[in-house]
Amino acid sequence: MKGFTSSRINIRSILEVFLTIGLLLLMFKSFRLYFTWNIPQTLVTGLGLTSCLLFCFFYRDKIFSRITFHHVLLVFSICAVFLYEILIISRPTAQALFVVFTTLVCSIFLILLDFGTRVRLLHYVTLVTQIIVGVSLIGWILFLLNIPLPHYYSDTDTYYTHTVYYLFLLNGVPEFQLMPRFAGLFLEPGHLGTVCCFLLYAEHFNFKKVGNVILLLGILFSFSLAAYGLLIGGVGLYLFFNSKRGVIYIILCILLFFTVWIISENYNSGDNYLYKRIFERLIFEDGQMKGSNRTSAFFDTKFNHYVASSDTWLGVGREALERQVTTTILIGCAGWKRYFFLRGSTGCFLLLLFLFSYWRKYPSVHGLAFLILFLIANIIRDYPLREYFLFIYLLVIPLLSKKVIKSNR
Repeated sequence: MKGFTSSRINIRSILEVFLTIGLLLLMFKSFRLYFTWNIPQTLVTGLGLTSCLLFCFFYRDKIFSRITFHHVLLVFSICAVFLYEILIISRPTAQALFVVFTTLVCSIFLILLDFGTRVRLLHYVTLVTQIIVGVSLIGWILFLLNIPLPHYYSDTDTYYTHTVYYLFLLNGVPEFQLMPRFAGLFLEPGHLGTVCCFLLYAEHFNFKKVGNVILLLGILFSFSLAAYGLLIGGVGLYLFFNSKRGVIYIILCILLFFTVWIISENYNSGDNYLYKRIFERLIFEDGQMKGSNRTSAFFDTKFNHYVASSDTWLGVGREALERQVTTTILIGCAGWKRYFFLRGSTGCFLLLLFLFSYWRKYPSVHGLAFLILFLIANIIRDYPLREYFLFIYLLVIPLLSKKVIKSNR
């Protein structure tokens, strides 16, 4: 009997490791981390789907016996989101449909998953992200110390150009940058910064842990205005909902923020990296913030015509991705305008309905704050259905609710 129990434990451990690898690869590939560049999308997608299906097969009684009516509604809701993606957005190719189908299946799996496995999965996601950022920071420090490192130049696609240092990516060419921004193995510093902000909130900004300090350093070195804003907003939301003196703490944070702004603005007459990269971009000119570079002027012109048309109900959809002239419109654009342009009011409603319904299944003030943070992040950068963002949301919301319930007891 003891040997049988041990065998079951070993099988579960193996399946969990396989599941973790499958989901992590899906998440990393969705944001095109450097080490996934040469891994075929079909292989990553197939591995992720297989890992979820295998786990379901061996533990189907435990998973499916927990299903409630609310679970069923959530499954229908997220199916509607991805069915809309298939009908309106996805290219009608076998690979594109396979990718969307796999993301849907894995999302349903995470919705139905038991609490204990959720805890372990989020732990692994956080730990591996911390390791990736930490290793990249080591390479980054060596780079800043002018230690020669092997590298090559990559025209990653029509939009990105990188200097690849193997341990980290550098946007553009270092010779033309006074102080390059840290992106780790991500395509952009903002991508890294946003993921780190999500995970720090899930970790309750506990900087006693070395791993969380690494995530914070990743955000700070990114010099990403979006990441800085999300970090400040996340800390503010956490303090507001987590402390009776939350308002006082927020006021102190605001005072600290403006103090740093004033110091950087006056230091060397504003000719310093912090002011140029962050604070100067917050200044408004002609009614628009200088750092607002989420869309091009060409896109904004087309968007103004779009909102006055009947296309706003369903969005432009795959037509915007297939036409060469329209594809040019989307290059270099991100944020809610792009999401609304592609998916219209219907697509936005379906997404918001699912995100809010998922929080209502696991209601907590911390979860609501995380939902707000998630929405703000995707107003800036419209990736709510990419696995790295979506899977973190699906894992974090139930755990925040559980923590509140335990603390109230």
